[in-house]
Amino acid sequence: KIRKIFASVPNSGYLTHRLRYIFGRFPLQWISMPNEHIRFWTFKDLNWWLKYLDINSQSKIIPYKGVPLLNKLMPNLFSKGSFIIINNK
Repeated sequence: KIRKIFASVPNSGYLTHRLRYIFGRFPLQWISMPNEHIRFWTFKDLNWWLKYLDINSQSKIIPYKGVPLLNKLMPNLFSKGSFIIINNK
């Protein structure tokens, strides 16, 4: 029986990605191929999907990388990505 699901998701709302949008460029969220991610996410998008799927009460989103300290206070703007833990009911 699966007890937990772990996932890592890049944050398209990260400050440097937003600056790329301002200059007409798309965020660089890949290492070797642009198709590594099937969708660009922000923390608000991710929270909305977890609520829509009715799994937000069993999930935890942990911001990572980005600007230290600020990535914990305002993750949508200063965190480079998120680590998600979803507990099985």
